[in-house]
Amino acid sequence: MSATSAPTPATKRFGTGRHRHHAGARTGSQSESKQGQTVTVALTSDVLFALDKYTLTAKAKQRLRTVAEKITAEWAGGPIRINGHTDDQGADDYNLQLSLRRARAVQQALQEALSGQPVTFEAKGYGEAKPKLPDIIDAKPIDANRARNRRVEIVFSVKE
Repeated sequence: MSATSAPTPATKRFGTGRHRHHAGARTGSQSESKQGQTVTVALTSDVLFALDKYTLTAKAKQRLRTVAEKITAEWAGGPIRINGHTDDQGADDYNLQLSLRRARAVQQALQEALSGQPVTFEAKGYGEAKPKLPDIIDAKPIDANRARNRRVEIVFSVKE
């Protein structure tokens, strides 16, 4: 798809202060995109979890507190969706469970950070069903793409 064939959301990479206009950030460990009144904050799993684990790292908890501050400032109400994703390595059932456990771990951390606010969460695990990028190109695994596909997305509505 060319850059002119469809409208694209604005994307900001955290920590850089730069704004980009394209379908989504392809580099970095955290990105934010906005379509209409919906914001998606995507964090790659390497920032949140040890390999093949679903317990949040100390660095992850710090990042999620920053996300909670953004939610507090901009959230317009409605459910906050937390979507866990994996790459194509491993069995489908295992990846579905891992992605759900990771989404629930992020949910728990956000619930703690947003305590006292009337927030409803919806945590789902998608396994490898919704990759951002192809895991394999020309029959060759692409490690950088797999890393981007291992992520948790926090999706919420913002005030106008």
